[in-house]
Amino acid sequence: VQLGGGTDIALAMQYAAGRVVNPRRTLLVLISDFYEGGDSSALLKTTLRLHESGVKLLGLAALDERAEPDYDHKMAQQLANRGMEIGAMTPDQLADWVGRTIH
Repeated sequence: VQLGGGTDIALAMQYAAGRVVNPRRTLLVLISDFYEGGDSSALLKTTLRLHESGVKLLGLAALDERAEPDYDHKMAQQLANRGMEIGAMTPDQLADWVGRTIH
């Protein structure tokens, strides 16, 4: 297992997209630092395609050891522009955020 970069997020999103059966009943949660180690344009295209099909997309940003957000803000904004809700929070805040964003 490699930690700390090099993740091909686009490939993971493409895999997840292939598993979607009923887009309007699908919630896809991406937990990431949003530093794309693969094809950024493919990631953005896949995200937009999923959003347009009706999939609800949540992006949970990475935190550092002090529980401070530590992620690629530019990529997170690009994903948000394509329909992904982005949040950075501790686990105790997660359930409330998910509840608010899926309604």
